[in-house]
Amino acid sequence: MLSRSEEDHVKAVHSLLQGGATASTTDIAERLGIKASSVTVMLKKLAEKGLMKHQPYHGVQLTAKGKTAALKLVRKHRLWETFLVAHLGFGWDEVH
Repeated sequence: MLSRSEEDHVKAVHSLLQGGATASTTDIAERLGIKASSVTVMLKKLAEKGLMKHQPYHGVQLTAKGKTAALKLVRKHRLWETFLVAHLGFGWDEVH
């Protein structure tokens, strides 16, 4: 099980890698609104869990395990958004 912060990092990397983009420490830090040094610490932790491959100065890639985790998180997020819109009357612009 991943912590909220770990989930945020996995989702950020997944999002940045869409369309062939790279996911550098700086890119991730900007996406999450945190310091690059904090991202580096988390990337090392996620690499130890087998979710990412982090190469300093070359960015990060998701492993097969990391891709699976990212897709599960994205699906879960979309299900919650759909529930909020369909059953609680939120607008699509409000749920993200």
